[in-house]
Amino acid sequence: MDYELNIQNNHYLAVINGRNFIIDTGSALSFVFDKSLTEIEIDGRPFPMSVNPLRLNQKKLEELIGVQIAGLLGLDLFGESGFLCLDKERMTVSFKTTALSPDAKSLPFTNMLALMASATLNGQERSVILDTGAQIGYLSRDAAEGLEPKGKITDYAPSFGGEIKTESYAVPVEICGEESVSTMGEMKGLLKMTLGMLGVDGIIGLNDFRWTKLVFDFYLNEMVFE
Repeated sequence: MDYELNIQNNHYLAVINGRNFIIDTGSALSFVFDKSLTEIEIDGRPFPMSVNPLRLNQKKLEELIGVQIAGLLGLDLFGESGFLCLDKERMTVSFKTTALSPDAKSLPFTNMLALMASATLNGQERSVILDTGAQIGYLSRDAAEGLEPKGKITDYAPSFGGEIKTESYAVPVEICGEESVSTMGEMKGLLKMTLGMLGVDGIIGLNDFRWTKLVFDFYLNEMVFE
């Protein structure tokens, strides 16, 4: 079954039973804000939902995104479903496999409460997290060596202490041979400390997911895109 893909203020939302859920591969957990919503049904299958275990500020999220938010879909639900498929051409979300062209590219990942992969940032191969819940990407100070700050950015990362204010950089990014220049922030504070312990040098955020079709395959542990 296909669900509506709702893109609001550079956030990907799945519309399920008329409710908006943030699609967040950067979150290990799925949850809701409404205590009466104990489960959601996807493709006829019920998925139990916890109630805001991280105590996120629902009002702040809704102000940031611009629409009402019922909850968040994370890796636990995607892993059980087996797939997360995003089609920006048809504006649909599905949780079953979908056919892509023979020219589609694939990026292996390791699912360790976050999707860990490799990408080239600023000319060096780096360990990164694939995060559809992040508006923009981030990189470590080490990965930004030699780059000049282009300005300041303010972001909201509820899992990492809330508001983030940091320098921004124009970063050359290469994923599976495809090159682009992306605006990325420098990892600081709790974000820097947490990802540093994981040996992560960057976050690939939504501004780096430039492809029309994107499939996260949790059986083969790879991201396929075209």
